[in-house]
Amino acid sequence: EPRPRNDGARHGRCDREDEYPIYSATASEHQDPRFVTVEGTKLKLGCRTLKFGGSNTYQLMERGMDGSEGQARVRTLLDEHVKLGMEVVRTWTFAYYWDKALQWAGGSYNEDAFRALDYAIDEAGKRNLKLIVALGDMWCEPEGVSTMISWCGGSWEGDFFTMESCKDMYKDRIASIVERVNTITGLAYKDDPTIMAWDIINEARYKYAGHCTLRNWFGEMAAYIKSLDNKHLVTTGEEAFYSTTPDGYWVNPDYWSPDEGQDFIADHTISRDIDFLVIHMWPDNWLQDAVSWQDKVTFTKDWVDVHIAQAAELGMPLVIEEFGKEIRNNENVEIRNEIYRAVYDAAEESAKNGGPVVGTMFWYLSDEVYSDPDGWSRGGYHVALSDQSTLGLIERHSRSMANAGESESSC
Repeated sequence: EPRPRNDGARHGRCDREDEYPIYSATASEHQDPRFVTVEGTKLKLGCRTLKFGGSNTYQLMERGMDGSEGQARVRTLLDEHVKLGMEVVRTWTFAYYWDKALQWAGGSYNEDAFRALDYAIDEAGKRNLKLIVALGDMWCEPEGVSTMISWCGGSWEGDFFTMESCKDMYKDRIASIVERVNTITGLAYKDDPTIMAWDIINEARYKYAGHCTLRNWFGEMAAYIKSLDNKHLVTTGEEAFYSTTPDGYWVNPDYWSPDEGQDFIADHTISRDIDFLVIHMWPDNWLQDAVSWQDKVTFTKDWVDVHIAQAAELGMPLVIEEFGKEIRNNENVEIRNEIYRAVYDAAEESAKNGGPVVGTMFWYLSDEVYSDPDGWSRGGYHVALSDQSTLGLIERHSRSMANAGESESSC
């Protein structure tokens, strides 16, 4: 049975109970086995059931803008995915650095950045890797929500999700990416089977607004993406806090999280154009500094287990799309590994027993050794190509997930 569009009695009745046109093609409607489709709680790739270990390697576009040296780094990172048995990479269409931003203003785009993205997609395709591509971002200053607001006449973050001028501007960004024709392959992105899915935006938040605004915005944007492209899957890209779901509320990381405008179930069930569920998990960022690492492992297990149970109830595939543990100078590598094991154990148990988990994506695979030059802590979350103990966990997990998928395949 198809899942309900929205259960207002359970998730809180909204002032707007919008209905959006449904553009999603079902797995049975797809004739091209190169594209990933959804069948119940499964991802299908032709006759294969796709279950994967993957990574966030967000920096492919930025790396590709650094000439031949940067392109070599892109190839190295993608080769490492193949070596470790990973099949899916999550990457960005936005940048940390102003000179590498894809978008400079409303309707104004950086062709050099687009050509670097073309290169990354082409190289991923050569290796039979699939991409989850995030179309926008809440956080990064060069082209995140705080910057885009100024381009569309808004004055605060809520305007981005409610003003028609802001929504129209973001739709222009979506169309510019989805309908982009790759200068290397000659394929429009919307026709390229290398792309598995679009994230509507990375980690949307609308503080103190309740859950209705983001929910409706996700529904509108999902319908718009599918009106342009019904070959690829779509998901939210959110962290998956709870604001109205009683049996998930208790697992929120702290008092602030219910007020961020998200609700895991409501956001993912507003439209059947949203094809699968995603969660992110950041115990170092979300929990107080005084919390012990053992408490962070416990939180990790609870966070993942609750979302798995609700994904099974909804009958939708679940991707653990971001998770990570900060380290400094290798001092906490084993603690990081414990966090990874907690995620991987839960995912593998679900995958091997017909549950909804179809993939995991750690943050992040990098060819850097220490923190990035800007000094921000994101460098502390990276898994370097020399981190053999963590890479060993990643490889074992990726092959375990692939084997679970193969056991359900009809090839």
